[in-house]
Amino acid sequence: MNIAVPLIIMATRSASALSALPAASQCRVAVCGAGVAGALTARRLAEAGMSVTCFEAGRGPGGRTSSRRTDLGHFDHGASYFAPKTEAFARTVDEWVSAGAAAEWRGRFGTLSKGAFRLDDDAPPRYVGTPRMSAIPRHLLAHERITCVYGTRVKGAAFDDDGWTLRDASGADLGTFDALVSSDRLMASVAGLPAPPAVDTVLPELNDLPTFADAAGKVESSRALVLMLGFTDAFQVPFDAALVEGDDVVSYVSRDSSKPGRSGELWTVHATPAYAERTLTAAAAEAAASGEDARSALQSKTPELVAAVGRLFSPWVPELPPPDVAVAHRWGAAFPSKPEGGTPPAISELGGRFVAVGDYLVGPRVEGAAASAEAGARLLIEACA
Repeated sequence: MNIAVPLIIMATRSASALSALPAASQCRVAVCGAGVAGALTARRLAEAGMSVTCFEAGRGPGGRTSSRRTDLGHFDHGASYFAPKTEAFARTVDEWVSAGAAAEWRGRFGTLSKGAFRLDDDAPPRYVGTPRMSAIPRHLLAHERITCVYGTRVKGAAFDDDGWTLRDASGADLGTFDALVSSDRLMASVAGLPAPPAVDTVLPELNDLPTFADAAGKVESSRALVLMLGFTDAFQVPFDAALVEGDDVVSYVSRDSSKPGRSGELWTVHATPAYAERTLTAAAAEAAASGEDARSALQSKTPELVAAVGRLFSPWVPELPPPDVAVAHRWGAAFPSKPEGGTPPAISELGGRFVAVGDYLVGPRVEGAAASAEAGARLLIEACA
């Protein structure tokens, strides 16, 4: 019978004391999380000949590249875009563009300050998923050796000589795998690590993997508050995306409908860190006091955000029309901090039988998630050699 206790014993043994991983063509891998880090890791492992099952608690892939479908169109309520900073990531983006999963966003970018817009003529090329950001992990997971299981949260993991046996929240068996890849730092719960809000993602068994637990415990994440606004009637402003200076409420605005393959008048609005933290804390407290659903409590805060957008746009739109879509979104792990002393881009334990990847190990960008995935996939492929 598989139980969690052997993991404590196995984690303290040297990798050489464990049975070797099978050859890549025989290796069965479970990946937890279908954001860019999990999806790209899964893709690289599948390309190496491994059989991969990707478990995702949501209804589809996304993570940092999550999107929201509405009657008016799609909103990118995670990362707004990505701009390659390294040659390695530029090559990866070229792969996505060639596959039709991404395209350059040729918008008008700059800064909003004191009622004026300053265009950035030197803005580097920015890319987005097409027709929405979540198309990128969806493309990565479309491989004959990858099976995706959505709407399933892995809640139990037992490790023995047969590998990892996983269970869902009801205790149902999800299968046995030679290796486990985690793309979520909140799968470890260690001293000083904030408890995940709203849903519990923790696998207590993983706390006994010292390198992973230590790295996860060093990272702190700040939350983000994103407002999605959709209008039936279009209006004219001289920008498609702008950083906002000197505003207490809004830090960034993006006209998502200006992205390739989209239409309409759709905007995502990011609140300032201070306003986001204050508003999310107040909404959670109100929900707890009244018994109201947390999402409903957060939606009650949208009028203030809409009013702030109206003030920002007033030099060009004297009266902002009432939005036909106004949805507030809480992004819980938006901005993981880089711990002092750094962390490796990916972590391997148990002789490669456990690998951790994620943007929290590199930096809070799509490029960070991709870099971690490439590193993690290499570690597991090498362990199977």
